[in-house]
Amino acid sequence: MMDGYEATEENCLLRRPVDDDQSASQTSDFVTYAQMAAAVIENNGSPNNDTDRMATMRHAKDVLDSHRDFMDSPARPTTNSDETNVEKTIDERDGNLNEDGLISLAGNWPGPRNNDRLSPDVLQNPSQHLHTIHNCASSYLLKSRQTEAVTLLEMVVECQKAKNGPLHEDVGSAVHNVGVAYLRMEEHYTALQAFEEAIRVRKGALGREHPQVAVSLVKAGISLMLLQRHEDALWIFREALSVRKLALGDLHPSNARIYNNIGCVQVEFDELQEAKRAFESALDIQRNALITNPENGPMIFGASTTLQNLGFLYGKRDMYEKAAMVLRESLSLQERIMYPEHPTVLSTLESLAETCLDARRFSHALKYYTQLFDRSQSMELVNCMKQAVTLQTIASINGHLDNPKAQIKKLEMALQFIRSDGDTSDSAREEREVLEKKIQQELHLIQGDLQAQEDKWI
Repeated sequence: MMDGYEATEENCLLRRPVDDDQSASQTSDFVTYAQMAAAVIENNGSPNNDTDRMATMRHAKDVLDSHRDFMDSPARPTTNSDETNVEKTIDERDGNLNEDGLISLAGNWPGPRNNDRLSPDVLQNPSQHLHTIHNCASSYLLKSRQTEAVTLLEMVVECQKAKNGPLHEDVGSAVHNVGVAYLRMEEHYTALQAFEEAIRVRKGALGREHPQVAVSLVKAGISLMLLQRHEDALWIFREALSVRKLALGDLHPSNARIYNNIGCVQVEFDELQEAKRAFESALDIQRNALITNPENGPMIFGASTTLQNLGFLYGKRDMYEKAAMVLRESLSLQERIMYPEHPTVLSTLESLAETCLDARRFSHALKYYTQLFDRSQSMELVNCMKQAVTLQTIASINGHLDNPKAQIKKLEMALQFIRSDGDTSDSAREEREVLEKKIQQELHLIQGDLQAQEDKWI
């Protein structure tokens, strides 16, 4: 069982560039488990000053006035049971965390613990209803209402400061939560400021080598990566790893994520051998943890991410056979904890199919692209243009396999998908016209070649 703070961190995942002509500085990108963004917290004077508290209250009321539904019950969005289970396995929910990955409200506060409806009394007396405010903030994040969530989480910070003083571990957790919320708003510089403040508070309250310090260090590293400040990110990830090792030991499962993120930064520096060693260190820890706890969902997901990054690295070095091998293992792990049509699973399946195509393993590529098409087709909302492009790729593979009849069939299916796309925007219409013209040209050429061959045998 991983410690609760583990779930508040993020793992970086490399992805292939869309345009092969991108410059060397743009040859990779990374995404994270959660919606990435950044955090800001403003400190205007003493935390116990009534002026600051009233400023926070005015901010809350301004938001209340500008968002009519701000006080509506922010009920958590319903999801199907499969998706809910996936979220729980990824983030290792326990008593220290809310469903959005926020650290639970710390301290002994009055008022109901399970209420999630705002009222004027709640906003006017936040210290008497801090559980409600925190619950609503978490719910707003789940509904992508970040502005309201940040307002409420900043109120929690002010209440924690008023009760405990500026350097207290509960204040550090509250500031860190503000960072998590702003991390959804893509304000990366202000995110960095928030997590640096959380680091300062946590170091002062808990000591420089406490595991909670490493949690905020990792978030600061993520923010630096998003700001393209890779050297600074590498430095802060290494500091986090040092803290973790001293506090928890070299082989603690939480070290794996930091090794993974270090590898991603080293890819940005084109230090591919060092990146490989970092990914392999992460994978060694994850596999060792899975031996003792094979059903640990977060560790399964983390290992699958590390394997994807290794696949990216092998592909970057044109080692397509090895890339395909680790991507197959990643896909197998993901399918243990997610349903077949989960977006993460489909993304890995597509990467595997692309890698097999790069390796000119056409039979394998055909198998995986067909799986990708079939699984995508079973989704509630089908992306017609995406399906058309997949069919076009399958047709091309059939061409390599010298199966022109199957090639023609897939191109005709692709045209049907293009014509059934319901997006009426100008950009979508232009995209459809370009793709339709290209497929019709391919179809005409293949049909002409097939007819010429048939005429030759008559």
